[in-house]
Amino acid sequence: MGRPGPDHPLEMAVMRARVRRMLPLFLICFALAGCASEPPNPFGPSEEEEDDAARLEYFETAAVTYYDGGRFDLAEVQFRKVLGLDASNKKAKRGLAKSLYMQATEGRLSRDQRATKLREAQNLLEEIVPLEWPNPDGPGSRRYEVQTDLAHVYADLADLYDRDVRDLRRQMKTDPNADESALMATTRTQVQKRNGLLGQAIPLYDTVLKASPDNPYALAGLAKGHLQMGNDETGIHYANQYLQLSRKSQLGWKRELEAYAESVGGMNKVTNQQRQEFLQRIHGARDKEKRMHLMLASVHMRRMEFGQAVQRYTSVIKIDSTVPAAYLERAQGYAALGEHKRAITDLEEYLKMTDPQLHRQQRMNAVELLDRYQNAVARRVPPSRRAPVRPARPAPSGSFGSPDG
Repeated sequence: MGRPGPDHPLEMAVMRARVRRMLPLFLICFALAGCASEPPNPFGPSEEEEDDAARLEYFETAAVTYYDGGRFDLAEVQFRKVLGLDASNKKAKRGLAKSLYMQATEGRLSRDQRATKLREAQNLLEEIVPLEWPNPDGPGSRRYEVQTDLAHVYADLADLYDRDVRDLRRQMKTDPNADESALMATTRTQVQKRNGLLGQAIPLYDTVLKASPDNPYALAGLAKGHLQMGNDETGIHYANQYLQLSRKSQLGWKRELEAYAESVGGMNKVTNQQRQEFLQRIHGARDKEKRMHLMLASVHMRRMEFGQAVQRYTSVIKIDSTVPAAYLERAQGYAALGEHKRAITDLEEYLKMTDPQLHRQQRMNAVELLDRYQNAVARRVPPSRRAPVRPARPAPSGSFGSPDG
């Protein structure tokens, strides 16, 4: 059904009512000295304005839908359309920044592409963090949530430089033709960039933790940041806090699922979608717990705390038995403790689960370690327990007969 024309009696009546309603505002505005803002349109929004408002609502809805569905690239497109119509929309800027950040963490982009996405996210978040972020559920501010987003971006940018540092150090160890002085200079530069970014992330995480005690994102960020900067004791402290909180959360979600199942008449009454939502939370938390154990294990290995390192790698394997690096590293921890038989078992498991082509160099290193540990075990076996040595067979007589012949 079409909209009535402007001469339609109903439209004219509506227009007159609008004019009567808005007239006092006109009079007040013109009576005040220095009233510089334009008076409201007494006839309501124009069709063009209505169209823009409709498009804005559509783009916002599409952006959130794509983001919630994990299509962060499409969410980015829609958030940019929102900002094209409303350049000061702080929620759209945050949504765009989060979409860029999530794309950078997916692992599909090159290092430079990731850096570009993160830098744009950084610029957007630095612009909107100081703004007001009222709590929709009550008094207080939700600014700490935006601060968390910015801290994550700083931390992930720092990760890029941290990987550069590890690659450079590995090259110095393995490449006999490397220019060591040039590599060391580059390493120092990347360390400075990494630490500069972590120096921005850590205070933000501290602020978040004050506003939201036991915030898992802040605890994990503080643990990782301090460990990367070499503040081992502080990093281990926050990591243990995070791990305790993660376990409590996982148990809580399991109890919620069980309670819900009981309320609807049994687990078989829970839909696959509902069950999947709970399991995704639990698996996501366990994956983060696994990565935290791996980080702590590497720190303990560096500090030559081999018993604690072995415990951490064992925790990783309990969570996910398909992590090859955990077996390879635990083997070296066992060997440092003198438990070479266990080290051999781990190396054999590592060799079973790795690809000869994809992990060629790592497997060669593992084989060298395996040989070394097997020799260590052989040296430790007492002579009485060794396999009996068979007497050498007499040499067969040659074609010319025996020497005495």
